[in-house]
Amino acid sequence: MFRIIICDDDRQFLKDYEEQLRDIARQNGIRSSIEGCSSCEKLLFEISDDPNAVDLIYMDLDFGDRMDGMRASQQLRRMGYVNDIVFLTKDREQVFDAFEVDPMYYLVKESADREKNAAVFLKAAGRHRKKNREYLSLSCAGDNRNIPVDSILYFEVVRRIIEVHYDEQIFAFYSTIGKLENLLAEKGFQRIHRGYLVSLAHVAAIKGGKLTMDNGDVLPVGRTYSKELKERLGIAGRHAAQ
Repeated sequence: MFRIIICDDDRQFLKDYEEQLRDIARQNGIRSSIEGCSSCEKLLFEISDDPNAVDLIYMDLDFGDRMDGMRASQQLRRMGYVNDIVFLTKDREQVFDAFEVDPMYYLVKESADREKNAAVFLKAAGRHRKKNREYLSLSCAGDNRNIPVDSILYFEVVRRIIEVHYDEQIFAFYSTIGKLENLLAEKGFQRIHRGYLVSLAHVAAIKGGKLTMDNGDVLPVGRTYSKELKERLGIAGRHAAQ
């Protein structure tokens, strides 16, 4: 889960920006938690127990007569916060001062269109994914593989052997699809057929009892699994489930 906090005292802007980031996250299959915070004091209090439980903070600079975003960012670093900060502000004047707290980006509100916002968000998500990447260790006949979980498209049963499809590669190993389903259910994988377990993040479309992966592979969807699959894809919001 990619956890984001947007700190800004303009409540309408906060609401609109939260909605925009949620939409970008849904369209790109990124599981995220996005919340707003209207003051720096409230932000610092809410994350004081575990600052790095937050993966990305969008920070305005001007909060009137209250603590400003630059001081809050300095305090965040003193608290041990090591994750990304993106300044999101009307203030163009503090761009060079911002380097003191090592921000990932400095966005000026009036020039930050959806395309720029998406680019910054996806870059931050990529940095988070790389930092927190999980691996699945598999072996067969002396061949050992540590495969990044987020690179796996799907598992397929082939004559009592499991084949994992990832990064344009296929690796065959001994296991059961049931064991893999239990192991990976909380990591965005879904059973779609007695012989297939897929990563929802790599699903491009589902139509007419067929599921298309983002590499173009077309897989069958069993009736037993169709309803739950469509429900989960509906939650993700990026697929045309028909």
